[in-house]
Amino acid sequence: MGNKWIFIIDTDSYAGNFERDMCAYVTGVIGDCEVGDDFAELYRKETGDGDKYETQFSDYLEQRADDHGCCRPCECWLDPRGKTHNSVAIFFEKKPTTKMIELMKERAGKFAEEKRKIVENSWDKNFKLTIHGYRLVKETTTSNEEAV
Repeated sequence: MGNKWIFIIDTDSYAGNFERDMCAYVTGVIGDCEVGDDFAELYRKETGDGDKYETQFSDYLEQRADDHGCCRPCECWLDPRGKTHNSVAIFFEKKPTTKMIELMKERAGKFAEEKRKIVENSWDKNFKLTIHGYRLVKETTTSNEEAV
C-alpha cells in the first residue's frame, strides 16, 4: 500500500490553458515537454531556490505520463463539484511540508499578474484568474494478490 499526495489549486478558468505554467511558477519544476520553463526561471529568480534542474520540490514531486507519454508534474483537474476542469493538480510522491504549501499558495495568488507580463504580446495578454481555494488530497493505492 502506498500514499501519494495531490495539491489542487481551484480557479475560475479552464486550467488546460495554464496548468503547466502555473505549476512551474509555484514549484520551479517542469515536465518533459519543458512548457513553463520561463515561469520556472522566474520561480528560481524570485525565491532564490534551486537551479535549472532542481528545487526544494524536486524530491517531492511525481512526474506522471499524459496520454502521449510525456511526463509532467501536473494536469488540469475537476473542480470540487466535479463539473469543470478549472483546477490545477500538482502531484507529490510524499506529503509537501507546511512551508511548501504556504509558498505554493502565495505564488499561485501572484501567477496571473506574472503571466500577463510574460505574454504581453500574445493572445492571452488579458489573462485573468481568480483562485477559489486549495485542496490537499491523499491518494492511497492498495493491491490485492490472487493465486493464479
